[in-house]
Amino acid sequence: MGSLRRILVIKPLRQVPGGPKVIARLYYPYEIFELDVSVRRVMGEPIRFRMPVLVDRARARAYATDGIPETFEDEVDEDFIVKPRVSGEASARLARKFALYYVARYWRVMLAPEIKVARSVEAYKLYWLVRMAGKTYLFDSIHGDVEEVE
Repeated sequence: MGSLRRILVIKPLRQVPGGPKVIARLYYPYEIFELDVSVRRVMGEPIRFRMPVLVDRARARAYATDGIPETFEDEVDEDFIVKPRVSGEASARLARKFALYYVARYWRVMLAPEIKVARSVEAYKLYWLVRMAGKTYLFDSIHGDVEEVE
C-alpha cells in the first residue's frame, strides 16, 4: 500500500449497484476551467461570456462541459491515482486552445479573442473496479458506464 494523499474528488452521481464486490477505487485526473472570453469585433461592443472547459489530464485533451462540478475532499492511496500527463500551465494552454477553436467555429471574427482563466479546479473522477459473476468491470461514478476489464 502506498502513501496517502488528499485530493478533490468529483461527487459521484451513480452508486455501485447492489451485488458486485468493489475490489478497488481508481481516481482519474481532470482539471476544470472557467474561462472569461472576450470576442472583439470590428464594429460594436465585444461579446463576453464565461466558458467552462474540462481538461483530461491523463490524455491531454480538452472538452466542453457544463461547469465546475460539486467535489469533496478525500484521502486516498497514491497507488490508485492515475498519473497525469499534463498539469498547471499545460492544462491551461489546452483549455485556452479549445476555447479559441470554439470561438473560431461559432463566430466570424477578424481579431483573436481574449481568453483568461477565471478559476480552475483539479479534481479526480472516481471509478470502481468491481468483481461480478467471475469477471472484473470498471464502473463510472458519473455516467454509470460499465466496461469489462481483461
